[in-house]
Amino acid sequence: MKEGGEFVIWGLKIPKKVEKAKEYYGITLSVDIGSEKISTGYAVRWNKDQNYDQYAKLAKKVGFALKEHQEERHIFFIRFVKIR
Repeated sequence: MKEGGEFVIWGLKIPKKVEKAKEYYGITLSVDIGSEKISTGYAVRWNKDQNYDQYAKLAKKVGFALKEHQEERHIFFIRFVKIR
């Protein structure tokens, strides 16, 4: 990616797995795009935790700077800009 380019992530906060019975971790989503509402879901194999901090550290390591960050109950949004 060229310097100044942006990389955007919408992510699901995934806690450390404590229940061996559950193989997947997911949420349902309702997305309002103005003219309509879309209902969908998102799930991943639950083999590790995932959060904003992990992405922020990785992005910094590979030459990105944080431009914007928002967190809600189960999701996060991050916008990075390429600096090198």
